[in-house]
Parts: sequence; C-alpha cells; structure tokens
Amino acid sequence: MDSSVSEALTKFGGQQFPSMVRDIITKTDENCIYTSVVSSQLDADRLDYAKRDAYFAGVSSGGIDLDWLLRNFRVGENGNARFLYVDSKAYISLEQFTVTLFQLYPTIYLHKKTRGLEYMFALLLSRVFELIAAGDISSAGLTEDHPLVRFFRNPGNLENARLLDDTLFWGSLYQFREAPDPSVSDVATRISDRNIFPMIDVWKIADEVMALRSTKLDLAAPERVERIGAICDAVAKEIQ
Repeated sequence: MDSSVSEALTKFGGQQFPSMVRDIITKTDENCIYTSVVSSQLDADRLDYAKRDAYFAGVSSGGIDLDWLLRNFRVGENGNARFLYVDSKAYISLEQFTVTLFQLYPTIYLHKKTRGLEYMFALLLSRVFELIAAGDISSAGLTEDHPLVRFFRNPGNLENARLLDDTLFWGSLYQFREAPDPSVSDVATRISDRNIFPMIDVWKIADEVMALRSTKLDLAAPERVERIGAICDAVAKEIQ
C-alpha cells in the first residue's frame, strides 16, 4: 500500500481504490462481477490482444466485432454471484472471437520464429541484468542513467517501470550490439539482423522415425504418444 502504484491508483480513484484493485486481482470476493473483467475466458485483456496482435502481426483474424460484443454484455445473477454473459444476438461475434483466439496460437504465439525470438530476448536481458547486478554496467553497453539500470535498482518505482516498452528495447539494441560482453553483443546482433535461433521439432522427427519402424506401427495411439513424449523429454534433457 506504500508503493508508487498505490499512490497512482489513489489519485485516480480515491483512498479505497488501491484495496479494491488488489481484491479484484487476488479474487478475494469470488462473487465480484469485476473479477471476470480482469481474468476470465472473455476478459478485457483477451478482447484487446485478439484484435491487436493479429493486426500488428499482419495476420487475418477473421474479424472480431468487439463493439457489438460489448454492447450485448448482460449482467446475470446466481445467488450472491453476479456475472457477465452475452445474449443470442452476439453468439456469432462470440464464436468469431473464440475461433480467432484459437488460430492466434499456431500462427503467432507458438510460431517457431516467435519462440526463437522470445528465447533470445530472455537470454539477452538475463545477461544484461546479471551484469547490472555485478556492477559491471559498461560491459552491457549501458550507462548509469539508462532506464533498464534504473528499473533494476528500484523496480518498485512505477515511473521506472513505465519506461520499459518496445521503443526502449529497440532503441537500446544498438548499445547492446556494441557491448564489450560477447554474450550480449552476439545475441543483440542476431536479433537486429533477424538471425533467429532455429527451432527443431523433435516431436515431428521422432514421429517420422517411429513411422519407419514396422514394430511401432501397431502401437495404440495413447502408447505411441507416451513414447514420443518420453523421447522428447530425453532429448531436451540431453540438450540442456
């Protein structure tokens, strides 16, 4: 309650607003209707990124009539619980939303390029934060007043967190490229040159190999899946 986040919420909604937000996030009151707006199968975040991510990734999402969905939200009650639902007029829009969300995972979130970049991003920032923690900021190619350094030293300050956006990362990439630390420089150069780590589909390879062995073709589907899963686990462990 003493954080800068609490101060910002108090200015926005009054003295009791921070505790209200906290209770919604922690789901203290299971009957609170606002909880489903924050976290549910049809929450505000999903409704937002289902349109935004498809648009910025250049993927045809099939169209989501978000305004129509919102206009057709209704409030229902079951005992002490209140919940949101949509009436029959919005069933088609709800179906479009569900299908779009389903399609986003293989086309964007689980795409091999996305997964490779996420891994490289994690490697880069992990190493940068290691150097900051060790007091060797210059090896990461940064200066003392860089937003990443300020955030690492005081993550509880909301103003430091608000500076961490896409623009900051892409703007800092050239600094990472010139960093004395070879790990930082290598990964940053790969990201900026779009030289993304390849993804090896171990499951597909194992499945194809098993298909060539006549003794494995008679396996029931559950046993086949179990064996391929065990192979993938063993390969992952060996690689690590």
